[in-house]
Amino acid sequence: MMFVNPHLLWVLVALPLGVAFMLYARWQRGRTLRELGKSPHRQLALDYRVRRLKDACVLIAITLLAISSAGPQWGIDPDAQTRRGRDLLVLLDLSRSMDAEHPSRTALALRSLDDLAGELDRHGGHRVALAGFASLPRLLFPFTHDTEHLRYVLKQIAERDYPSLHTPEPVSGTRIGAALKLAVDTCTQSRGPRPIIVLISDGDDPANDGEWQAGVELARAKNVTVHVVGVGDPIKGDTIPHGREALLFDDKPIVSKLTETLLRTIADQTGGTYLAARTAELPLGTLLLHLLDADARRETMPTNSSVPVYEQQYAWFLLPAILLLVLASILSEGPRSIAQTNPVPNLTMRLSKRFGAVAASLLAMLCISAAPGPEIEALIRQGNDAFAQEKYEEAIQLYEQAEAKTKDPGLVAFNKAACLYRLGKHRDAIVCFRQALDDAEAPQTRRARAWFDLGNALMNDAHGRADELADAVNAYRACLAQPNLSEGLRSSARHNLEIAQLRWLKARPKERDPKHDMKNPNVPKDPPDEPKNGAGKQDRYVPIEPDPTKKKSADNIVWKPGKPSDKLQAGRVQVLPDTDAVRKLTSEDAERTLDDLARRITAARRNLHPPLGPDRLMTKDW
Repeated sequence: MMFVNPHLLWVLVALPLGVAFMLYARWQRGRTLRELGKSPHRQLALDYRVRRLKDACVLIAITLLAISSAGPQWGIDPDAQTRRGRDLLVLLDLSRSMDAEHPSRTALALRSLDDLAGELDRHGGHRVALAGFASLPRLLFPFTHDTEHLRYVLKQIAERDYPSLHTPEPVSGTRIGAALKLAVDTCTQSRGPRPIIVLISDGDDPANDGEWQAGVELARAKNVTVHVVGVGDPIKGDTIPHGREALLFDDKPIVSKLTETLLRTIADQTGGTYLAARTAELPLGTLLLHLLDADARRETMPTNSSVPVYEQQYAWFLLPAILLLVLASILSEGPRSIAQTNPVPNLTMRLSKRFGAVAASLLAMLCISAAPGPEIEALIRQGNDAFAQEKYEEAIQLYEQAEAKTKDPGLVAFNKAACLYRLGKHRDAIVCFRQALDDAEAPQTRRARAWFDLGNALMNDAHGRADELADAVNAYRACLAQPNLSEGLRSSARHNLEIAQLRWLKARPKERDPKHDMKNPNVPKDPPDEPKNGAGKQDRYVPIEPDPTKKKSADNIVWKPGKPSDKLQAGRVQVLPDTDAVRKLTSEDAERTLDDLARRITAARRNLHPPLGPDRLMTKDW
């Protein structure tokens, strides 16, 4: 037998105190009865046998409640060994051809994904990731149980607020093979059981060079299923809009339509199913969950964890404890003669006196049943044990099982990041460390250690990149800014901060003077000669007043050597004061300021990602 919360066994220390109080009460009753002597009033005394039985019931019930609260475990839990959730990676086509038709193919795909998020909310257990692709693929966010984040990213896609997915000179604007390779690699690194890929596309590949076959072969080699959703009209093609006009290639409008043959082939060769959405909104969530249930029924061998998960057995102690408390509240301590002569008033009196005991027993049962299940703490503890034994892969699997239901996600993310860091997966560790730091209620010691470990992960993953090293410098500084920092961690953070600063100084781009940059073709080798007067001095060319009889225009201004005009005065430039004073804002002003900054950031990101580019394409970027 083992316990999930062994510290709760300290409640058993109260048992000797309870026995002492019971013995003292018995001594007091005996002392009172001795004063009565052989008086007939002794017949009204309590029944000692019932009193001793009630005391034994209470003591045994307290012992069983303490053991039940500690979470006893024995035997292997077969249900906990099999992970019922699946990893779904949605691969969304964001090429220009997805803007064709009305409503656009992208709009139909986003509605289907919103339906998928709703179904995942209702059923739970599954993780979802989202990747977009055009001429190049990009993972928009990794696997997570947070469906609200999925909806947030879908909203960003609808507003075209996402990183650029186009290369300068693409062979094709729809590279399905590269997208499948990214999706398969992401599923393989996630360590989740039986991951699947959901490809949503119109299949319009203008190059038609069979590039998709490499991605399909990798998916088959890794045993990853690809379900395909086709959007668009397969019969009647449509032009790709560019503002109010159509997108052109070779001075001809581009006509795009759904290519179902290619998408069916991808689904068939990877063991998936082709779902023809076409020009209708598809209930993607319902269909995918049916496919997952069908896969589960076809499986004959469950996927077991390499570390056993013991079965919870607290019910064997909880139920007898409740029965003993109820029995102790029902037993009558009075003499039998009184109960026989006046049964009705005695019954009412007994029920009224024992109502408090019965209510207390029911309240204890409800409180224990409402407590969080011990399986989450068991998974975290077993993950810590696997970490101590340097079984980092097993520890990560246990932490991933606990992160779906835990009330302290920051702790699970921190432990998971520590395992990833020791496995050398610094990029994944950086993501988990940042998730741990997002926990506003995390203790100071954990935040300080998370900042320090984040800096170490950034240093190992930098590979000479100045931006990564700058983030590492900021992480070490944030670690040093934490209160109550231990001396060992403080000295280590200072040492690593110096190393990070030196590496950043070496890696940052050096500023060059363009006048002395001989590689710059726009800079002339010799400066142009200035016009000189007869004395060999250079003339100052300043504007003079035009003829007042002529109408003022830009063409009338004559530029020739002369004295500076007295109407052109520069004056003194006003220098704005720079102070450290912080101006307090009201909640309304702060909200307006943040909204304005959010709009500016969104506008800047849209400028970095022009959605359509030129109206006449020189390459097959659709």
